[in-house]
This record gives sequence, structure tokens and C-alpha cells, in this order.
Amino acid sequence: MASPSRDYFYVDTGLVQQWRASSLAFLSATLGSDSIHYREFEERCKWSGCSEVERGLAILRAAKDDIEGGYLQKVETLVSASVFTDLLEMAEHLLSNGYKDPAASLIGAVLEDGLRRVCASNDIAVKSSDNISSLNKRLADSNVYNRLQQREIEV
Repeated sequence: MASPSRDYFYVDTGLVQQWRASSLAFLSATLGSDSIHYREFEERCKWSGCSEVERGLAILRAAKDDIEGGYLQKVETLVSASVFTDLLEMAEHLLSNGYKDPAASLIGAVLEDGLRRVCASNDIAVKSSDNISSLNKRLADSNVYNRLQQREIEV
């Protein structure tokens, strides 16, 4: 006699729905509701079948691997990197045309914004009045980077 397909086995519907809601909330908060992981999980884990639960677990494992591997970047980070690159190119152009003060101001603004983002991603509280020096000190004090790197940024 052939054994029944795993699709016919069901797990507790209430527990699966609780797990599904928690998983979707996690994926949305972590990767965004437009991420492939979120969309796949939402589409492939609608019922309480054993095979759907297995698919959901596989999707969550893939998300975990991608997060741990650093393969996922938020769109905001990608856009910021592009803007920073453009601003640095503008500063380079200013400098090459003899406008050293405006170039230095532009580079300083890019550096300060970058340090603020690093502080935010490391849950370091900052004030709007913090400058490059104070942000740099907070990051070094929090061991985000070492004192040598702090000195390099200060220079």
C-alpha cells in the first residue's frame, strides 16, 4: 500500500496561523514587505499542510542565511551610497577646479551624515548638535571601530 503524500498531513491550524503571522511580521520588519522572502512566504504558506510548513521553514532559513551572510541591503542604503558617490564626485570636481573650501565643506557633510548612519545602525543615540568629532568619539567609545580608525577619521 502506498504511503499518503505529506500534503495530506496537517498540523494544528491555530499554531500554524500564529507562526505564519509572526513570521510575516518578522520578515516585513526586517526585510520589508516587498522582499522576495516576504512575498514567497506569504504566497507559499497559506494553509496548515505539512508541506506548506516545510516550505515556510525553508524560506525562513534562506532569509536567515542571507541576513547572516550580509547579502541583503535595504534600498535606502543603496540610494545613500549612490548619493554619497555623486557628492564625492562633485567635491572632487570642485577641488580640481580650485574650489577647496566648498569641496571640504561638501566632503565634511558626507562624512558627518555617514557617521550618523553608522551610529543609527549601531543603536548609538545622537543629538542634532553632534558634529563629526563627537560622532566619531561615540563610535570609538562604543567599540564600533578602534582608536586608530578614530584618529584617521579625525584627521
